[in-house]
Order: sequence, then structure tokens, then C-alpha cells
Amino acid sequence: MRWTDTAQRIISIAGVAPGRHRLEIQSRVRDGPVSPKVAVAEFQIEPEWWETWWLRSAAVLLGAAAVWGVILWRNRLLLLRNRRLEIRVAERTRELRDQVSAKARVCTFQLRTPLLPCRVGLQCLGEIGAAGTSFQRLTSAGAVARQLPYIPAYRGRRSDPEGG
Repeated sequence: MRWTDTAQRIISIAGVAPGRHRLEIQSRVRDGPVSPKVAVAEFQIEPEWWETWWLRSAAVLLGAAAVWGVILWRNRLLLLRNRRLEIRVAERTRELRDQVSAKARVCTFQLRTPLLPCRVGLQCLGEIGAAGTSFQRLTSAGAVARQLPYIPAYRGRRSDPEGG
């Protein structure tokens, strides 16, 4: 309890927090003694609408719902991006398989007709030899085609075999 001496007859309670309060007053007339009797005033200050528990609870729930909504939105966005990426990877894989099979056909053609000089055919034989496989072990065109995916020069190449 805190006592404050004042010469004013008006008391301001501005800035007092909401809730139950008790005001005790003792009086003194000029320089006379303080009265032994204490006047007591009990009162309650109601909170403003923005200070109520139900508004604070609603704000917390609304904030949690907003965070949940952002998480769901981000999750759906990531799933959509993953689907698009899977489609692109499948398309690119199909393109690469088509390119490898086309190069295998060119190498097969070059091995079956060795009298036709072609830079691609010679390049295929050179790369097969560089990959650690001797030419004598390749007894058929099918063996050459099976070796193409393991040749380092064919990984990631995009150009057409006839175009260089």
C-alpha cells in the first residue's frame, strides 16, 4: 500500500489497469492532525473490448490458422513444382534414350559396312577402345550398342551423330 500526500481535492485514476481496485483516503484539515478514520472506496474497472480474453484468444486462433494456411499453400506449391519437374525429367530421359538408340544405330551401321568412311563410326570405335574394351571382344553390332551407355563421351551429349 502506498500513501501519497496531496493538496488537491480531485483524484485521477487514469491509467489504472482493468480489474478490482481499492482506494483508501485519510483527510487532514490544513495543518491539523490526520483523521483516524479511513474512507474506503472499492471499484472495478472493466477492460476495453480489445483487452478481453475472448478477443485475445480469437487473435491467437486467427494467427494459428493463418500460419497453417501458409504452410498448406507452400506444401501444395512444392507438390506442383515436383510434378512439373518429374514431367520434365521424364521428357528429358525419353529424349536421351532416343539419342542413345539413334547413336547405337549409327554405330551398328558403321560396323556392318566398314568400307564407308564416316567420322561418327570412327569416333564410336575410338570411344569404345578408350572405354577399356578391346575391339576384338566386340563380336557383333549388338555388343557395340550395349557398350554405348557406358562410353563417357556419349553421356550428356546433345548433338546429332551426323552433324558432329
